[in-house]
Parts: sequence; structure tokens; C-alpha cells
Amino acid sequence: LIIRLMEDPSLKESDDWWKLKRMVNSFNAKFKELFATSSVMVFEESMSAFMPRTTKTGGLPNISYIMRKPEPLGAEFKCIVDGLLGNMIWLKICESKDRMRTKYFVRDLGSKTACTLQGVTYVRELDFLSVSDDVEQNSKVEVETNPSDTKKRMWLGDSWFGSVRTAANIRMAG
Repeated sequence: LIIRLMEDPSLKESDDWWKLKRMVNSFNAKFKELFATSSVMVFEESMSAFMPRTTKTGGLPNISYIMRKPEPLGAEFKCIVDGLLGNMIWLKICESKDRMRTKYFVRDLGSKTACTLQGVTYVRELDFLSVSDDVEQNSKVEVETNPSDTKKRMWLGDSWFGSVRTAANIRMAG
């Protein structure tokens, strides 16, 4: 899996995270191209620890401080992990509050539900890995490129992702 880490200068004027955005977008695109997922999806938060040395944010547009994290200061990401296979399948940079307000779904649903639905929308486009309980090691596994509506995913997450509004919208989105 090769992810291009080069900066995308075309985003420099419009995106504060232009130096990292290409890496995140490449990760998401490559996963969608190369992998299939199981039926269990887990919403998660991740923190990339960062200790600025010379300026308040160390050159990043913003950094987060979340006391409950083992490394509370750094760049925060929302992600989705395949609960059976253990792969991180979607990654999203947590930008400033002002920037996050411009993302799709936010105006109608609020930032937490919107962020979660952005991940759900991405996962809906992924191939579905169909694995039976009696699969033996090295046996063939069926991949469905167009999962039917009867194939449902189980969505798990902590309280950040767990509002009634979010759950209802995930159900409607599939």
C-alpha cells in the first residue's frame, strides 16, 4: 500500500490542512480501491501526539487538547475501524470549529452527527466481505462488489458518536 505523502500545493490557498490532506485522501482512496470490509464498523477517535516547540500550534492550523487521551495534545482524527478485521478504513482530520462548520451535513444535523455520517457515506461505497462462520484458513472468501440492501453493518462507537440523532441518521443512511 503506497500512499503519496507529497503536499498538494493546489489546496494551499483554500485549505489550512493542505500539507496533510493529500495523505489522508490518498489513504481513504487506496483503502476503497484495495480492500473489502466486514459487517462490523467501529467509530473511533485517534490522536497524533504533537508537542509544539516554537509556536502555539507548531505550524499546524490547530491542535486539540483532550484530557482523557493518553497523549492529550496533538492533531485529532475521527476514524472508522473494521471491527472484525482490525483495519482502519476511514480517516478524517479534525479541523478548527469554524472549518468543520463548512462540511456537508453540518447545517442540518450538527457537527457530531455530520462527522459520523460522512464516515458512513464513505463506508457504504466499500465492497462487502461475506464470511461464513465455517471459513477455514486459506479458504476462498466471497467479496460482493454491490452489497444488497439485506446486508447490514453493525455500527459501534463511544458516547461521542452515540446520540439518538446520530443513530437515527445512520439507520436511514444504511
